[in-house]
Amino acid sequence: MTRKTRPLWITVLLIMLCAIADSASWILQLENYDGSDEQAMVSGVMALLNIATWLLLPFALHHSRRERNIHEEYPGHPVALIVALLVLAVGGFSPLSLSVLVVLTSLISRGSLRWSLAGTVILVASYVIVMAVPELQVNYLSVFGYGFFGTIVLIVAWITGSVRAQRRQREVTLVSLAELNEDQLRSREERARLEERNRIARDIHDSLSHRLSLISVYAGGLSYRKDADPEHIAEAADTIQSEAKAAVEDLRGVIKALRVDDRVDPRASIEEHIERARATGTKVRYEKGDAHESIDRLSTMAAHTLGRAVQEGLTNARKYAPGQKVRLTVENEEDKVRVTMQNKKVTHQPKSGGGNGLLGLEERARLAGGTFTVLDDASTFTWVLELPEEARA
Repeated sequence: MTRKTRPLWITVLLIMLCAIADSASWILQLENYDGSDEQAMVSGVMALLNIATWLLLPFALHHSRRERNIHEEYPGHPVALIVALLVLAVGGFSPLSLSVLVVLTSLISRGSLRWSLAGTVILVASYVIVMAVPELQVNYLSVFGYGFFGTIVLIVAWITGSVRAQRRQREVTLVSLAELNEDQLRSREERARLEERNRIARDIHDSLSHRLSLISVYAGGLSYRKDADPEHIAEAADTIQSEAKAAVEDLRGVIKALRVDDRVDPRASIEEHIERARATGTKVRYEKGDAHESIDRLSTMAAHTLGRAVQEGLTNARKYAPGQKVRLTVENEEDKVRVTMQNKKVTHQPKSGGGNGLLGLEERARLAGGTFTVLDDASTFTWVLELPEEARA
C-alpha cells in the first residue's frame, strides 16, 4: 500500500464497516418485525437512507491538498462539507449508524468550529425528530436508548475529532517553526557572508587606494619633468596604464563583493514578486487601478525601492503572519505613487527578527525622495510607501 493509495483503502474499509454495522441494525429490526405495513415501510426507508450514506461517504471524507497548506485556513472543499452535512441529516434517522460517527469525526477534525457546530446541530435535529415522531421509532430501541446511543456518538465524535484537529494544528505549528528557524538560520548565514564581503571590500579598497596613489605620483612626475627623456616617459606611461587597469579590476571586485542580493533582480515588477509569494502559499490581493503609468514614471532608485519594499513586505507577511491574506494597493496621489500593504496579525506571532529590513526600507525611501511609514496596531500591520514621480519633459 503506497502513500497515495492509502486514503482510498481507508475509505473502502470504512464503507465496509458501516455496511456491517447497518446490516446488524436491520437484523435487529427483522427480529422484532410484527408484520405491520407501517413498520415495513419505516424499515425500508431506513435501509434506503443507509445505502445513501454509503454512496455519499467517499465524498464526505474527501480531503483536498489545500487543507494541508500551513499558510491557509481552509476547512475543505464546499462539496465535501455539504455532503457531510447531508450524511449527518440522513444518517441520524437510523440507529447505530456508523456512517454518522465517521462523518462527524471527519468534519470536526478539519478544525473549523463553524462547520463542526453545523454538523452537530443537524445531527441532533435528526435525533430529536426521530424521538419526537412515534412512527419513525424502531421497536427494539426506546426513546431513552436512542438518545443514549446518540449521545455516545456525539461524545466519541467530538473527542476523536478534536484530538485529530489538535494534532494537525501541532503539525502546522511545528512546520511553521521549522520554516521560521530555517529563515533565521539563512539570515545568520547571509549576515556572516555580508561581514566577510565587507572585509574583502576593505582589503581591496586598501589596494585600490595604493594603486590610485601610485598613478597620481607618476602622473605628477610627468607633469613636472618636462625634460625627461622619451624612454622614462614611456616607462611612466606604461606604469600608469597598468595600474589604472588594475585599479578598474579592483573597483569591480569591490562592487561585486558589496552586491549581496544577486538572487532577485532589482528590476523585477510587482507582479513577479506577487507570483513568487503566491507560489509559497501566501494569499495576496493586488489592487493597482490605473497606477501603471505612474510606476513607469518612477526614477531608477525609486523603482528599485518599490520592488524591494514589496519583496520585503511579502516575506515578512509569510514569516510572521502565515495564513493571513495580504492586501497590496498601488494608487496615484498628485505627483506621487502611494503603495500600501496590510495584513492581519496572527494570535501567536513569532518573535520578530529586529525590524532591520523595515529600517533599511525607510532609508531607501528617504534616499529616493519619498517616505516609508509603518502603522502597527493590535490587529493589523500596515506600511505605506510614497515615492515621487520623475519629472518628464
